Amino acid sequence: MTNVTIKDNIMEWPQPGCEGGGGIFCEQSSPQLDNVLIKGNIVNNWGCGAAIFCTYYSNPIINNVQVTRNSSEHSVVYFSQDSAPTFSNSIINENYGGGIYTGWNLNPTLISLIVSDNVGNGISISNNAILENLTVVRNTGKGISCTGGSPSIVSSTITENGNINSGYGIYIENGSNTVINYSNIMLNGYGIFNNDPSVMIDASNCYWGHETGPYHQFWNPGGLGDSVNQFVNPIPFLTEADITAPPIPPFGLDTLAVGCDYASISWQNSPIGDLAGYNVYFDSDSTSFPYADTVDVGIDTTYTLTNLSTGTTYYIAVTCYDNSEDESWYSNEIEVIPGGVGVDDSILHLHKAFYLTQNYPNPFNPETAISFSIPKDSKVEISIYNIKGQKVKTLAK
Repeated sequence: MTNVTIKDNIMEWPQPGCEGGGGIFCEQSSPQLDNVLIKGNIVNNWGCGAAIFCTYYSNPIINNVQVTRNSSEHSVVYFSQDSAPTFSNSIINENYGGGIYTGWNLNPTLISLIVSDNVGNGISISNNAILENLTVVRNTGKGISCTGGSPSIVSSTITENGNINSGYGIYIENGSNTVINYSNIMLNGYGIFNNDPSVMIDASNCYWGHETGPYHQFWNPGGLGDSVNQFVNPIPFLTEADITAPPIPPFGLDTLAVGCDYASISWQNSPIGDLAGYNVYFDSDSTSFPYADTVDVGIDTTYTLTNLSTGTTYYIAVTCYDNSEDESWYSNEIEVIPGGVGVDDSILHLHKAFYLTQNYPNPFNPETAISFSIPKDSKVEISIYNIKGQKVKTLAK
């Protein structure tokens, strides 16, 4: 299948269960997909694999595929029952129910994938999968969830996954001799959490978002990067981002001001060691991919878009690129609406929903940054509570 679009199909299963295939269903077959768009497919009644469902010795070769805005109860790309795909150079983003699930016996290969902004886990694994050169970012569940097997996670960037209370970049459930090295793991809350005290997980030569390394209660209590629990050994760690992994996307994109025909924006500096510059992407069409207009702004972390149309909604995101011209995935997206004369510029920046970001760094000593966004002009109070539920301090009101 080459140069194909598969979209807006609905699969109705007669009873709850993990069956799927709203877009593609494979059983004892091994198709090859190249330059395929799989979009807007749905599996109802507790199904899974709304985009791709492979079972019983199906070994597809999937390259240059975008899987976006599909919906199922569990993982829109689902491989089970001795299925071992080769999945490369593809994007799995903005799906409901999670990104990729691989399980049962055989060992899939996932290389150079972007798994971003999915509702659910980014990738779920229960076998000896090979994961290399991945970008796993802003998934609402765990970035990578390992429930079995001994997967290998190498040269990958895993950032901003989970929510502010229980973020996990990599979560290891039980009995896994997972190999993790030369990866950038930051802004997840817990970078790695190993739930199995019988196994010590080695995560060597990784970058954790700060030169002091990850926080570990015994081995590195002064670390200001992502946390790891006591059953993870993060030593030795890198003091700057690993440049063999994909560039870390910019984060914290927000507006500084919005006027009649302009919008000023800012973002956090990407910590990649060989940063060469940033690109600002914007468009009035939210369905375009990538956004139609691009501006190279050099190494500045602020920019003003001008000559915008009054009353038009613009969608904006930022990427960074390194000295080899490798470009990161997008930052978080924001929306702005330039206003007319007499409109208060301070209320024209609109986000899609109320949102409180993970504080960074976490843990911290002595300072941390907390960002939030609101969809309309509102009264806001931000307070800190201790573990007993007692208010400690009100930061904003």
